[in-house]
This record gives sequence, C-alpha cells and structure tokens, in this order.
Amino acid sequence: MVCFRLPRDIMAVNKIQTDVLAKRGVEPGDFSFFAEQLENMFLDPLLTALDKYGIPTQISTQIKNLILPSEHLNDLLAKLRALAPRVPRLNLTGFEKSLMSWAVAEM
Repeated sequence: MVCFRLPRDIMAVNKIQTDVLAKRGVEPGDFSFFAEQLENMFLDPLLTALDKYGIPTQISTQIKNLILPSEHLNDLLAKLRALAPRVPRLNLTGFEKSLMSWAVAEM
C-alpha cells in the first residue's frame, strides 16, 4: 500500500540492497533521490515545507509562480508576507484565501 511511509521504506530497501550488493561486488543503485522527491510529492521542497506553516500544497502549487524561485525558506516566507495584501485578489477559492490570510498572519 502506498502511504506517507513509502519514502522511508524505499530508503530502508536502498540501504539493504547497498549492503547486500556491495558484499557481492556488484555496484548498488541509489534510490535516495527518488525517495526524497517522493517525500516532497515531486514538488519543490520549499513548497511542501509551507504545509508546516498552514499552507497546504494544493494552495502553494497554485501560487508557486508568485513565490518561486526562492533561495531558502526565509526568503520564501518573506515573499509570502509581501503577498499578504494581494491575497483577496488571488485566483483562489474563499476558503483558500482565508487559509492563506490566516497562515501569513501567524508567521
């Protein structure tokens, strides 16, 4: 079953296959990049980090052109704060706008 533990499980398999194949003299594969991308739902890690600040990925992907590129999380959060006055005019549902306004106010 695919669930939130899948990236962790892939990394466990990665470590096992690395150990087993190295002992047999076979070059192992490296699934760490895939596991990391899967953990971030194949999105920019900065977008998925916004979920911890109250902005779900469904919203962050809709506004990504307004906040990316960003060098680091603090830069992204600063862009979100600057975006706050424009939230009512964004092409989001009323619920999404209220979530955005609340999340930015709590930052």
